[in-house]
Amino acid sequence: MDRELSPEETEINMISEELEANITAYKRDLKHLPSVPLSDRLDQWEDVKTRIEALNVLRVGMRTELADLRAEGHLAYGHWNRVYRTHKDALELLQVDLEYVHTSINRELLLESKGPGGAAAAPITDKQLVSAAALLNTDASGHLDGAIQDLGEIQQINEHAANRLAEDREKLDMISSELDAMQNDMVIARRKLRIFLRRVATDKVIITLLILIVLCLVFIVVRALFSN
Repeated sequence: MDRELSPEETEINMISEELEANITAYKRDLKHLPSVPLSDRLDQWEDVKTRIEALNVLRVGMRTELADLRAEGHLAYGHWNRVYRTHKDALELLQVDLEYVHTSINRELLLESKGPGGAAAAPITDKQLVSAAALLNTDASGHLDGAIQDLGEIQQINEHAANRLAEDREKLDMISSELDAMQNDMVIARRKLRIFLRRVATDKVIITLLILIVLCLVFIVVRALFSN
């Protein structure tokens, strides 16, 4: 962007850059995962899964910063909201890739327990059995965790919005009190101005009467002098 970023935008931009770099790296890791030996593949898949979960936490942080930007009526909110949506879509696709790799690992673990034509092969280890059972349940639990995470995000955003609304309410109450005080001051000022104007008008009448009296006295004196 050509213009200088505000402090809020700088924070959002840092999160955005970190999301973009990590999403690209994790896509590469998932693409490379099928070439890893099956005995090590599950551990590496778990590692990528944990890192993707951390990215989702980072995305929630970006969403919270965006809520602040929107509450402030920032003009750049639309731009950063589009950037956020791009990262959110990319993470959802990454999650799909993660589940696909997980399904492949599950299938290979199950097939490994059988030889050609269904003949019995070498016994699989307890770890492989536990891994296979865990992988069978991961899809359902993953969707449930995703739904719980989304609900948590919504609750967090709602709480944040409620706090901002409470703060805005307090500010509006303070402004309303100040406006009421200003209105009272204006009413008092208008009353004082009317009293002053009445006094000025009264003073003008008195001065006019005094001038007329003086003129009459002058006229009487002058007339008396000319009469003699």
